[in-house]
Amino acid sequence: MKSNQRLVFSHSKVRVFVASSALVLFIALHLYLGASSIQNTKVSTFVGVFEIYFNSLLRLVFPILVTLLAATTLQSQLSSNFIAFTRSRQSLHSYFLASLRRAILNNFVFFITLGTCTVIAICCFELGAHPGLVDPKPFGLTNQEALIQVYTQNPLGWAAGGGAVAYGMALTAWLVMSSIVLTLFSFAVLLFARHRAALLAPFALYIVETLVFQLNSTPKYGLFASMPTPISMQSFSLFEAAIPLVTIAFISGLAIQFKIRAAKNSGEFS
Repeated sequence: MKSNQRLVFSHSKVRVFVASSALVLFIALHLYLGASSIQNTKVSTFVGVFEIYFNSLLRLVFPILVTLLAATTLQSQLSSNFIAFTRSRQSLHSYFLASLRRAILNNFVFFITLGTCTVIAICCFELGAHPGLVDPKPFGLTNQEALIQVYTQNPLGWAAGGGAVAYGMALTAWLVMSSIVLTLFSFAVLLFARHRAALLAPFALYIVETLVFQLNSTPKYGLFASMPTPISMQSFSLFEAAIPLVTIAFISGLAIQFKIRAAKNSGEFS
């Protein structure tokens, strides 16, 4: 019995080490691709540097990262009926709430780390080491005109008034919020469909929802425009940028509550 416990603990440590190493490598790759994309480039304001960094690999794989951090453990426990063995010690509501908190914490720690590293890289190694990177003159603008464009067109332009660090941390906050929204969605889907294929649901939502609104000539409501950050949404307000996130979070939260209450009465997950 003890040898089995040690074996499980050892495997758990290996999984944690592999996952942590992969996430560290992704952050390094994210920074490398951002730095590579900005070579021999001119931008009108420091906001353009953030757009280049956050519009690279991260925008494409964001839902996959969230799913790996949030839902893989729950999916394996649901598919193996692990929950049935915990119900004698913990209520269904408490179990799922604890699982959701862990998933949100995982995404919070990872994405706030990624965002903070990006802000440091941009402020210290891009703006600090390459002062000629930001130059509005090739765009036919003065410094003041370029900043006015940011304030009036960018959903997070209000944060740019505090400088690059303030704007970068506002982007990081939005990044974390986006990850929490997709975490709620992935949990809701898994409660209704325990199959491993359900892990693809966040990515499918990310693509299909964007295509639907793109074809409907309302791209501002597409997730690809507002996630992981809304920096590609020019001339849209902060309220418009938040609508897709708030809607998905609200529906997912209702679905999670409904499923847990229904499971209590039906004896599901037992």
